[in-house]
Amino acid sequence: MNNQKQPFTFLPGFVVGLVEGLIVVLALFCFLLGKGLPQDQVFLYTGIAVLFIAVLLGLGAYYTRREELENRSGKSRIIKIYQSLDIDDKLRDEMVADTEQEKKAWEEKWVDNENATGDIHPDNYGLSVFSGFMAGGIFVLANNLLTQLPNYSALLLPFLLLAALGFLKYHWSGRNAVSGMLLISVSGIASALGAYYAGSFFI
Repeated sequence: MNNQKQPFTFLPGFVVGLVEGLIVVLALFCFLLGKGLPQDQVFLYTGIAVLFIAVLLGLGAYYTRREELENRSGKSRIIKIYQSLDIDDKLRDEMVADTEQEKKAWEEKWVDNENATGDIHPDNYGLSVFSGFMAGGIFVLANNLLTQLPNYSALLLPFLLLAALGFLKYHWSGRNAVSGMLLISVSGIASALGAYYAGSFFI
């Protein structure tokens, strides 16, 4: 592995986790706030949720990345299973051929020399997503220590951070960065507002 690429390969997973952390945790916090719970309970429940969801996302990222690497190198497990089946040779060969064709299509779509996560190990990818989500959750909690809804200024910093992250995320994937900036920032704030007012119906 090229050590010079490690900082960059860590960033995409971190950004993915950070975006998810900001949007999910902000929506959860706003829902509990709109529900009218005492402030200490809102922070407690949100903090517990941050850790729990971050662990789940980190594990999911780990297993997803491991499967990606298995699909890229040699025969995948499913192909080995097909080849070991005691079935008609023609049917078995067709099943293997179909799987290999899907594998090739996956590689052409997702794997190339410019892939930002191309060299990252599953452990590091899972850790980067976990760390990003935790950072997003901590940012939301810290921001709400300063000001909260219904003061709409509480959404200003999350909006700006989501806009910057959306720009980076779409830029790295070769898509329209401005559209990504608007999509992620607006949808994140809309989710927070929707959760806040939805929570008021459960008082």
